[in-house]
Amino acid sequence: MKKAVFGIILLILVLIFVAIGLRFNILGKVVDIGTEEVPRHVFYNNLRLLPKAQYSESCYPKSEVLPVLPGQVCCQGLQQVGVIDSAQEGCNFVSGVALCTSCGNGLCEYGENECNCAEDCNAPEKRL
Repeated sequence: MKKAVFGIILLILVLIFVAIGLRFNILGKVVDIGTEEVPRHVFYNNLRLLPKAQYSESCYPKSEVLPVLPGQVCCQGLQQVGVIDSAQEGCNFVSGVALCTSCGNGLCEYGENECNCAEDCNAPEKRL
């Protein structure tokens, strides 16, 4: 009987921690499940991810973060590059998301850096 009660309590605690982990995590990400007035979005540091339904086109425009899923593409002339986890040193990419950029145009633009667009961005001294 005590083992069953302990097992149920343990299961409840695990479910609570999973629910909290889905809402917030230690790297500073905040996931908003959204409402009818405010769409679902994910913030990662200063980058924002919106569902493709928020755009009039069937693609993601420049400087937008997209989920790495089938059918999710950047608009013509743009390419997907990895999003860097700025909470860590080095080139640690965040899994599951990409950024639409015009990497290769000679300008180091929003979201681009020496890790995901080395041809446009020089490494800062602290990462050399």
